[in-house]
Amino acid sequence: HPTPTTMDGRSEVQGRGVNNMGEVLQTIPACNGSSGRNTSNVSGTGGVYLNLRSLGAVRTLVLVDGARIVPSSGNGTFDINLVPTIALERSEIVTGGASAAYGSDAVAGLVILNTRRSFDGIRVQLRGGVSQYGDASNQSAALLFGKSLADNRLHVTLAGEYENQTGVGNLSTRDWSRRNRQLVGPNIYDQVNLIKARPGTIFLGPTSMGTNTAFRADGRPYTAVQGTAIDATQQSGGDSPVGYFGQLVPLSKPVKRWSGLLNVGYDFSDSFKATLGFLYGHSETEHPTLAYSSVDVVTIQPTNAFLPAGLTLPGPTRIGRLSTDLYSSLALTNDTYSARLLLEGSLGGSWKWDAIGQYGDNKEDRRNPTGIVTANFARAADAVRNAVFDRLVVAALEMQQRDVRQRTPVGAVQHLVSDHDVEGAG
Repeated sequence: HPTPTTMDGRSEVQGRGVNNMGEVLQTIPACNGSSGRNTSNVSGTGGVYLNLRSLGAVRTLVLVDGARIVPSSGNGTFDINLVPTIALERSEIVTGGASAAYGSDAVAGLVILNTRRSFDGIRVQLRGGVSQYGDASNQSAALLFGKSLADNRLHVTLAGEYENQTGVGNLSTRDWSRRNRQLVGPNIYDQVNLIKARPGTIFLGPTSMGTNTAFRADGRPYTAVQGTAIDATQQSGGDSPVGYFGQLVPLSKPVKRWSGLLNVGYDFSDSFKATLGFLYGHSETEHPTLAYSSVDVVTIQPTNAFLPAGLTLPGPTRIGRLSTDLYSSLALTNDTYSARLLLEGSLGGSWKWDAIGQYGDNKEDRRNPTGIVTANFARAADAVRNAVFDRLVVAALEMQQRDVRQRTPVGAVQHLVSDHDVEGAG
């Protein structure tokens, strides 16, 4: 059998100056590739899902006190930060051979979190910090209480933990990330941006000013300078140094979490023990994710109401825009509950037995409060001015109204235009 890597939960966290066991375990070479708030910054709650030997978190089994625990995600994985770090006695990592006893979800290995079942006294931990740049602040508070009663047969352990990490802003907050250096294929490129979209609108076709007419922040048109194409959608260089749809993604996402644990154990005899355990964990995050990139989805007409004076289009023209002002965001909360009864006994000699019954539930609420409806965006951009009522309407609807006006009374046309105007505004 492989020898597990054993770590003392208390001394490792205190000695390394981190807030939780998840940050400690991610530094182990076997856990390279695990996800956390610094890696899953586009989606997810910022929890720590261990990925042993880079075989996938779904192939890494997490046990709490030797038993399976209800998953905290839709793919069956468990965020180890949901167990209060102050309540951990030790953690064990087995990187091979575990699948023989636990099944295919332990092919990569096994992580065992052992909580305190016997503790006398009170322990309080307060921790805080901030980066040298004035961001990435964190505050945490933890409480551990334990008491042994009934001639040392009844053991009660209660733990609670709260942590608030404000995270780090987007790509513009650090010098190394402002260059937007990316690995594309075998090569590394600087100033990577999108060919067909930029923070200002760009016309992807001929205009009275020529091809690739774009607009500056003040609305003045100019001819866009394209860089060196990397693939079908991205380029290096050009005059759009911040034209990357992921530029709003935080380098480290903000996360709030709190958790609680209660263990009540009773020793009926030296050969029979029972432990009733409760665990609750909550995590939440809200932050921008991807800027809305409208590439090849918006076509406007030569009669578009927003065209500046002096700019004409020979026909329907596609436009591209990196809408950093119309970005997508993520608001996510996750709650995990677990209750279990563990019975342990001895049959004499080296024979031992145990049995466990468990109930658990996980609820995740995922919202995109600033999401863009692509169809409405395209319709709103393709606006023309209605000649009869001098109002902005969607071009496609205006064409329908022209057919109707020839055989509809004026009052009915007014009603039709008003209804379509509201619908077109999305």
